[in-house]
Amino acid sequence: IDKGESPANLVYWVTGAEASCAVNASCTNKTYDGEYIINTNYKQTELEKAITNGMLIFHRVADNVDGDIVGDINILRDINTFTSFSKEKNEDFSSNQVIRVLDQHAIDIARLFNKTYLGKEPNDDEGRMALWGDIVAYEKEMQRIRAITNFKAEDVPIPTMGQSKETVLSEYAIQPVMCMEKLYMNIIVA
Repeated sequence: IDKGESPANLVYWVTGAEASCAVNASCTNKTYDGEYIINTNYKQTELEKAITNGMLIFHRVADNVDGDIVGDINILRDINTFTSFSKEKNEDFSSNQVIRVLDQHAIDIARLFNKTYLGKEPNDDEGRMALWGDIVAYEKEMQRIRAITNFKAEDVPIPTMGQSKETVLSEYAIQPVMCMEKLYMNIIVA
């Protein structure tokens, strides 16, 4: 670790990496290219514990065949601090990529609504059907770029009027896609 430097200096690099990461990508295995010297002197058990505790941690990439250090310092897993898993909120919510997809949905659908519908479109069957069409088009694009999967237009019900005449409710499920992180192999000797 840099002498006299605060470990918080690494926050700037991580913030930039996360902010610039595409909605259909992950910072897992992203190589650190900053100037701050990161301590990567961790045992495998310490790395595993850090992941279990919701810590985004860096490690040195090693050659698994002979154990030589290659030299790159990479993000081990692109995770956040969420560790209170339940049936309703499983470990997917600890993935920054999943959160990135959910946040992007919230931002993009809000922008769509504000630009096209807010104060402009009547809250009747025809107006809600138009909103439905735009939401479906958006989800198809998210699936095309592989940020979500298994989307079908019939998965999105036509929005309904909310509790008051000016409110609209759209409720549906999406399945975020995650980048590959683990490889398991079964090799058959023939």
